[in-house]
Amino acid sequence: MNSGPSLLSPFPQAQILPISVPVGTVVPYAGPVSRRQRLAQQGWLVCDGSEVCKTRWRELYELIQDTYGEPNSAANFVLPDYRGAFLRGVSGDRNPALDPAASQRTASGSGGTGTGNAVGSFQTAQFQEHEHQYTPSTAVSGFQAGGVNAVISTTQATTTAVVCEQGSADSTACYGPETRPVNVYVNYLIKGVDHQLRLAIPMDVPRLDPRGGLLR
Repeated sequence: MNSGPSLLSPFPQAQILPISVPVGTVVPYAGPVSRRQRLAQQGWLVCDGSEVCKTRWRELYELIQDTYGEPNSAANFVLPDYRGAFLRGVSGDRNPALDPAASQRTASGSGGTGTGNAVGSFQTAQFQEHEHQYTPSTAVSGFQAGGVNAVISTTQATTTAVVCEQGSADSTACYGPETRPVNVYVNYLIKGVDHQLRLAIPMDVPRLDPRGGLLR
């Protein structure tokens, strides 16, 4: 009897593997968020600080509680709001810490419980303290003009700092209202419910083992 693929059963020996994305997983999303209902049907919510129903999104609420803010309604909870923000890993017990101000972090939303060295806490922009060498101008001669002492300086004041002067040729690129790296906009989504997917993998298709060899 022929056990090969057929029109009715292309993969007769397919292996069914469950795939589960943990509730609370956050992913960058390159599409628009205007079709929120479609995203919600797939188990995803937009990280924009909205309030959503505790009952409908019970699994997510049990995970984050009121970390991101106090809701206006007792029936709801607040989603994280990542609009315009960069995400940063929790400092935890890392030593030496990469975030020396972890204990000073505040709640990301009004009434939120996520503060300090914990998920959901918020931190404003900041410059690290630093200094520059500065060489003052040098006066080499003096005289009086109308009874007022005056000096002539022949050495201009200098500094080691790289200066981007407003109005210069390169000021458009480096002069502005914020400090930022090169970046691209995305929308952030958070998984709100555990929808298990099942993936059929044909048994007769070669697969790689952990060492890079082929399995049949």
